[in-house]
Amino acid sequence: MTKSIDVHWHHVPKAFADAVVSGAVPIAGQVVTKDDGSALVKLDNGFKQPLPGFLTDPATIVADLDAAGLDAACASIAPPLSHLDCDPQIGLGVSRAINDAYAEVAEEHDGRILPMANVPLQDVDLALQELQRVVDDYGFRGVQVGSNIDGKNLGDESLFPFWERVRELELVVFSHGLSPLGPERMKEHELKNFVGLPIDTAVSVASLVFGGVYERLPGLKIVFSHGGGAFPCLVGRWDHGYRGRLSKQADTTIKLPSDYLVDVYADSLTHDPAGVRYLVERLGEDQVVLGSDHPFDMGEADPVGKVKEAIDDPAIVDKILGGTASRLLGLD
Repeated sequence: MTKSIDVHWHHVPKAFADAVVSGAVPIAGQVVTKDDGSALVKLDNGFKQPLPGFLTDPATIVADLDAAGLDAACASIAPPLSHLDCDPQIGLGVSRAINDAYAEVAEEHDGRILPMANVPLQDVDLALQELQRVVDDYGFRGVQVGSNIDGKNLGDESLFPFWERVRELELVVFSHGLSPLGPERMKEHELKNFVGLPIDTAVSVASLVFGGVYERLPGLKIVFSHGGGAFPCLVGRWDHGYRGRLSKQADTTIKLPSDYLVDVYADSLTHDPAGVRYLVERLGEDQVVLGSDHPFDMGEADPVGKVKEAIDDPAIVDKILGGTASRLLGLD
């Protein structure tokens, strides 16, 4: 049986949290103390990130993994703390502190925690420096990015050197929904989360496809959060539009959008068995990996069980639970 690996699993290392609370690591915001004595990070961009024990306490890691039936998790920082829209030097300092703390967590947990690096991608040169550092010094196998970088689409040409280096290093990229476009229309009913993040993820996939990133860099290993957001349901429309419009343009440099699905991955976090089955049908059984969004309330407490509930084929279940992630991470 292949090891089960959750690629969408959040943790804030205590060493990093303590450094933020003490002021040892400058952030783009401030830390306040809540009535219950816990810390709350209030960022300049409006995000608020509490730091409760269940998110920061290293003593809960093994218990949480075991409770979910997980052998390992690709741990990434809580997205609001990624600092992708602030002064690049502050972003670099935060990233270095996150990555150093994650390296300690990984060392203490004997292969059960596989850190996803944080890098200040608002400055590509600084991001590449930090990426190389964590690969050389710590052997990190992956990196987390947002669905956009301070409003810049992932397929923007300025980010291309990052994608080039990621492929050269054979790293896995986990793209998490963040700061969705059109927030002024989604202020009520949690629409920024329920609708905005899935739509922003679809935009990020489209920008990589239509911007030619997948065409120029086959073999990229990018996993998109929340079941790929809205993108899987749009591939047919993209193909139709390509045939009817883009393919007729003289400067077209890409193929049919669905041709790139071989390099597009999504986690299983759809909260819907039919959604998981559709992902397998639409993307392919080798393109879906396990994801839980632990430990947040929009996550899934039993990600392994939900995949088994949705999929009858044991071979496909095995791929989703860990086979595909093991291949992407080079753990075979």
